[in-house]
Amino acid sequence: KKDGITIKEETDFPYKNEITLTIKTNKKFRLYLRLPKWNEGHSLYIDGQKINTKPRKGFIMAEITKDCKVIYSLNCSVVKHTEKDYVWFSKGALVYTHKIKALWKIDKADKRSSEDFPAWLIYPLGKWNYAIADGDDCFEKNGNLYVYAYETTNWNIQTNGDISRLPAPPHDPQVHKEAELIELTPYGLSECRITAFARLRRP
Repeated sequence: KKDGITIKEETDFPYKNEITLTIKTNKKFRLYLRLPKWNEGHSLYIDGQKINTKPRKGFIMAEITKDCKVIYSLNCSVVKHTEKDYVWFSKGALVYTHKIKALWKIDKADKRSSEDFPAWLIYPLGKWNYAIADGDDCFEKNGNLYVYAYETTNWNIQTNGDISRLPAPPHDPQVHKEAELIELTPYGLSECRITAFARLRRP
């Protein structure tokens, strides 16, 4: 609320890419809405009427002249990112990750650890060292992604206590022949996870 303008926002973003703005105003003003780079198309409605506006420098603009309801929608699709030896997935503002069962232990050797703020050591109990083949795509169901992945045999956990560098996936991962269907969920829904998988190149 500012200068006689009140805007109430309602949204489930980033899980749903629709934003509703209820505006109360005693004067005219310009409303600027940002278009993210991942956007593949948008729609803008004011009091049920579609507004056609051209993007300019990453924004769209609407003239607000009275109390109104604005519905702003963005479109996006699942993207498989392939970078050198890594594969990862995103959809709009969401990055997807594979949740791993974990064992939590307090690090008694860490002098900074205390009862109020303990230092934790987290060890994966489930499989994590997967590779995903170049030609394999995922499918979406109930907000999660599913993809076929191969467990690797030459990508392992470091055991020397050095957490400054995570073990990078091998350039040429050795994998089991049988693929497994694994679930990927939005990044913030898990505490122990893997997001970037080894890239399995196929001839």
